[in-house]
Amino acid sequence: MHRIFVGVSSLGEGEDFRLTKKDLHYLIHVLRAREGYKFIAVTPSGESFLAELARKEGEWVGRAIERLRVRVTRPPAEVFLVPALLKGEKNELVVQKTVEIGVSSIGFFVGERSVPQPDEAGLRRREQRLRTVAKEAARQCGLAVVPEVQIRRSLAESLANIGCDRGYFLDELHSKDLLFSRLVEQKPIRICVVVGPEGSFSDSERSLLVSKGFLPSSLGPRILRAETASIVAVTVCMVAVGDMGDVSVRDS
Repeated sequence: MHRIFVGVSSLGEGEDFRLTKKDLHYLIHVLRAREGYKFIAVTPSGESFLAELARKEGEWVGRAIERLRVRVTRPPAEVFLVPALLKGEKNELVVQKTVEIGVSSIGFFVGERSVPQPDEAGLRRREQRLRTVAKEAARQCGLAVVPEVQIRRSLAESLANIGCDRGYFLDELHSKDLLFSRLVEQKPIRICVVVGPEGSFSDSERSLLVSKGFLPSSLGPRILRAETASIVAVTVCMVAVGDMGDVSVRDS
């Protein structure tokens, strides 16, 4: 059954709620839904309702039928990804894939060496688009809550309000300090991973990360594209904390 994230903060059984133009287009023109079509409506707080498409005073609305007792599965650890803003659709790829893998939030930053250096209006347009991508990815993979996506003007702004147990930044100069090994050894439950742009971090950005206690880490011997590194980093975090199975070493 298809899931629709609705903007209603609270919802009760039997209540009608508004659907956005985009959601209505998805239901009526993509899914070919008609009156009475059943779907799952998910509120911002993560509550799920069996709902149906209905007509009210000549307009399409959603109608909550009953609250669903959905078992929400969360990863054993929270992963906060802080990637540099990249060119074109690479940012959308990062959001789509890391949301599917299990990231908790994504805080893009405009790096000193980032190729795109958009103005404030451009940032907000990109941010809105990336939030839509996150919402679509969350709907596709069955999440109850859409991970937050933000874009900040600098690395310092992106790190300002992140509270994590351990922070790491990907650095090709430390190829032997594997992120996976650090995670398995330290076992943090709130993880922040920072990924630089195509031209890597500037000296001032690297100094800022070190001053805040972030550890330089590597994904292995190969140099990955920036967008690939973000996706692999979140995957490594999920594997290391056991979200994808038991990684403990057993004697043969």
